[in-house]
Amino acid sequence: MAARTVALAAVLGCVPAQEDAGRVIRVSAPAESTRVPSVLRQGAFLGPQAVSAVEALEDGRVAVCTMAFRHDRNFWLLSSEGVPLWGRHVAPWAPFQSASSEGGGAFGVGMAYSRVTGPQPTISLFSDERGEETEVVDS
Repeated sequence: MAARTVALAAVLGCVPAQEDAGRVIRVSAPAESTRVPSVLRQGAFLGPQAVSAVEALEDGRVAVCTMAFRHDRNFWLLSSEGVPLWGRHVAPWAPFQSASSEGGGAFGVGMAYSRVTGPQPTISLFSDERGEETEVVDS
């Protein structure tokens, strides 16, 4: 096992992990501290109210999914200036991905498995704050 690990480390040591960072443009002073988890963190749940998915739309708006409590809104649409335009509760609970249609007129949110859903992937489709929600289940 140790020989395999050493061989893998030797191979990976020769391969760059990513392209050069390029030029960095700083838009503000760095934060003193952050609560953003490490990219490689595994085995821990996101905290209550944490952002679980973000999608930047072509027109500058931003769709944000959160780990809100069951009775709170967990999907938000923000303007290009970051002002909340509207939000809604998407059932059942934990959105982990978001996608929009061309033009941002409709949204699809992938929901994590929970004790009230089947083990199949669940996607909620909707168009606005109060529009009817359609659940798509891959069975």
